[in-house]
Order: sequence, then structure tokens, then C-alpha cells
Amino acid sequence: MAKVGFFSDDETGELCARLTCLGLAGTAGSAILAVPEAAVGPADAAPPRGVSVVGLVPHADGRGLGRLVAETGRSGIDVVAALPLDRLADGAVRCLFDVAVTVGGGQVQAARALRAARYEASPGPGRTPAVPAWFLAGSDQSILATKARLSSAHGPRLPFATRALPMVLPRGTRCGREGLLSWRPGDPVRATAALLAALALAVAADPAAARIEAADLAALMAAGTTPEDRRLAGRLVSLAEAYGRTADGPDEVGPDRSRGASRDRRLRPTRPASATSGDARAPAPRPGRVYRY
Repeated sequence: MAKVGFFSDDETGELCARLTCLGLAGTAGSAILAVPEAAVGPADAAPPRGVSVVGLVPHADGRGLGRLVAETGRSGIDVVAALPLDRLADGAVRCLFDVAVTVGGGQVQAARALRAARYEASPGPGRTPAVPAWFLAGSDQSILATKARLSSAHGPRLPFATRALPMVLPRGTRCGREGLLSWRPGDPVRATAALLAALALAVAADPAAARIEAADLAALMAAGTTPEDRRLAGRLVSLAEAYGRTADGPDEVGPDRSRGASRDRRLRPTRPASATSGDARAPAPRPGRVYRY
């Protein structure tokens, strides 16, 4: 089971969470998407097969998120969450995820995401640093992507380091964004979903890795020592095949940069098809339904 969290000051984190959930559900059969309650739209009442949506109440704490992760964990279901960037500093929240990614759509938001992903390269004798986050740059954020690479732990000895995912999030179009929000994505969106899901699985397999490269993915795809290794390899191979089938076409992912783009339609959450009570005995969310947590 993969536990992935995207942290952002804008809707980019939610879009990335939807992408990753879409990719993971295609290989595992089921996945939970946890997004802010205000981001739950009408289409989330009928998500793709194997996907269920959880609407997080404002300021959801580590205890509530912990119950959600524990419940899905017992069922072996992947969980992908979108949370505000400032929640990354909350240890009770951050420790719930195998993979934490910071991202921002605009330059200002992305710069904040980059700073949030930095960690101490040398925390000092006897100190073990927390597993740091990864920074995901957009296709129009090359300067920030370069800064992330230059501040790598393998580069010059700087007081901080940053781990950057080896991909860029394509600049969005209205068509691509709306297709993702309505769960009717085109092939370019599905290709990005497959790539992002594969990277999430690779990071989850080695949370302390300083970087992820193509050779690392190839090694994981060839692994077969244990049943868990073979399952991971099978999922990565499936994602690689999905990427190969859908990679051709224009980029259509990411926040819409066109003037007049609005989220008004999505600021009124739909009435959940079912709701958890919020206590520790609540059953795990079932795929294909909308929940409030």
C-alpha cells in the first residue's frame, strides 16, 4: 500500500493527488483520494472504478487522518491526500505518509513549495533527520527545478538539501484540467498520471533515497526476490505500459493559466453518498463512493 501526500498552497496539490490516484487505481484495483471537502465536485460521486473520494473537513488533524490511513491500510488500499503546504510542518500529519511532495502552480507558490521541501543536509552528530519531502516542479518553473538540483545532497556542501522528482508537471489547459476534475481524462493526462504514480511507488519503496533515476525504476521493475518485490515490479511494469500507450499528444495537466478560470462550480461540495462517523471503529472507505472525514 502506498501512502502519498501532496502539499500545496493552491489547487496544484489536489490535481497531482487526483493524477496519482488515477494511476495507482489502474494497477492496484482500488485507491482512496482524500481532498479538502470544498474540492469535492459532482463528478466525485461517480469516480472511476476502484476509486473512492474522501472530503477532508477544514483543519483535519493528524488523529483523523491517522484513522483514515489505518483503516485503508488494513485493507491494503493506496491512499493519496492533498493538504495545505503548512501542514507539512505538522509531524503528526507528515509521519502518516511514505511519500510527501510539495508543489505549486504559480512561481510564488512553487517557490514556497521549494523552501518547504528543503531539509538539513547535515543535522549533526547523533541526530536522525526526518524523511524529507520531494519537490515537483512545473514545466514553466525551470529556474526552481535547477535550484532544487543544485541544492542536492550530492552537490556543493550547502546547509540544506532538496530532493526533486525527476519529472516536470506539464502546464495545464482548460480541457486537461476539466477532464481530470470530471474523471474523464484524455490520453496525455493519463500518461502523466502513470508517470507520477510510478515515481510515487518508487519513492515509497525507498523513502530515504537521495534521488530517483531511470536506473532505479528499472531495478525495481526487475526485482523479484519477495512477493512484495514482485507485486511492486508488476505495478511498475503496468504503469510503464500505460504510459507507453498514452504518452503521445499535447501536455494537458496542471492548473489552468487562462484568464477567467474559476473553481466556483467546485466550491459547493456534493452531498456524500455515505459518511464515516469519524470514530476508530468506522469501516474503511469503499471504492466508488464519496465520504466526508
